[in-house]
Amino acid sequence: MKRKWSLVIIATLLVAATSVFYWLRSRPTLYEPTPDEAQIASKAQVEYAALEMTPLESFSDLNQSQAYFDQVPIQAPQPATTQIPAAVSDTELAQAKRKLRTTIAQFMHYRFTTTGDPERDADRYIGWRHSRGDVVKPRDARWMYWEENYESITGEPLAPGYNLDRAYRDIHLKCEAQLPQASRIVSIGADPAESLLVTWWAHTHIGSDQPIITHPRGKEYWLGGKGGGFSTYFKCALEDPHQFTRVQVNLHATAAVIVEAADGSRYPISLNLVWNTTTKDWMIYALGVANADLAKVRGLVL
Repeated sequence: MKRKWSLVIIATLLVAATSVFYWLRSRPTLYEPTPDEAQIASKAQVEYAALEMTPLESFSDLNQSQAYFDQVPIQAPQPATTQIPAAVSDTELAQAKRKLRTTIAQFMHYRFTTTGDPERDADRYIGWRHSRGDVVKPRDARWMYWEENYESITGEPLAPGYNLDRAYRDIHLKCEAQLPQASRIVSIGADPAESLLVTWWAHTHIGSDQPIITHPRGKEYWLGGKGGGFSTYFKCALEDPHQFTRVQVNLHATAAVIVEAADGSRYPISLNLVWNTTTKDWMIYALGVANADLAKVRGLVL
């Protein structure tokens, strides 16, 4: 069963590490929204259409990207309780909020803006991930299907011992070359207040992996009735292998913006993250989309 694209259908855009992924190529019937999901998407699309947009190329200046996200309000975690206490101190939470702005600003700059040279763009993004302490996931990593994905996307078998940084670069370049117009992002919402930064506590065994969104636009505007996600090929080199199985509370975050694609379609994309208390930085887990034609929005790799 081939998995050419990394887009997966999920119940929500807020992807937990233990989510069960459904691959579009193996479950094409999941493209079809239910009447309720279609109604949610239709209502959201009206709101997206009314937004003023700004060209993504303006984010090719990293300082400008940072200035934009410095203006986005951050929703604080829900009040701590006996069952789900705060995972970090107030001081570390303040640090995490600052780094959340920096992470999404750099992500939009390095992943979605272009220098006009696809190979240089790929190298810049890979270099940024390495600079954060991220490494490409090993061949036996869960959900990666390295051999199957590599051959399906590039048309060549993944040779034993082939450097996985190079393998990721091959996949990245191939997918970017084939990216459909509905996935080729050209603009984002011009008003920073229309974007979303939200943090919350989640207990690995008893807590929900979804926050209560207090943004004026509401949950359905951001999450919709159906969403899809792209999992990352990278992981933090110092990631705790028991972070999601040990009985503990984690600090989660979602950073979301409304984007416009080359075909004129608009939808939210959301970067999903978990705080690493060792590195004092955010680990990137997935990129989500919602209220979009999921049959057309595919091919992004992280």
